[in-house]
Amino acid sequence: MPEIHYDAAQQWVLNLTLAMMVLGLALDIRPKDFLAVFKSPKAPAIGLLAQFLLLPAFTCLLTLLLDLPAGIELGMIRISSPTYPVVILPCLFPLLLFPAPLPW
Repeated sequence: MPEIHYDAAQQWVLNLTLAMMVLGLALDIRPKDFLAVFKSPKAPAIGLLAQFLLLPAFTCLLTLLLDLPAGIELGMIRISSPTYPVVILPCLFPLLLFPAPLPW
């Protein structure tokens, strides 16, 4: 596996890049955008449902189906979960019901 060379200067560049991206998005939002959400909440509700429930559930299912290293599986679940401690519990629940040796 290749080594990653990382230093504090790179962290500043990453932080600055992320800040500029967020600022660029924030400058584009207008009050009428918020009013549109309140007038038609169906699309944002579907998006939130997909992000908070469907994406983590699909990722959990995918990690159970694929034979990946434990660190990769945990990383996949962590990245897909906006509420990590809440979403990982259903993935671990079958292990509590049916204890078996873990594949890793």
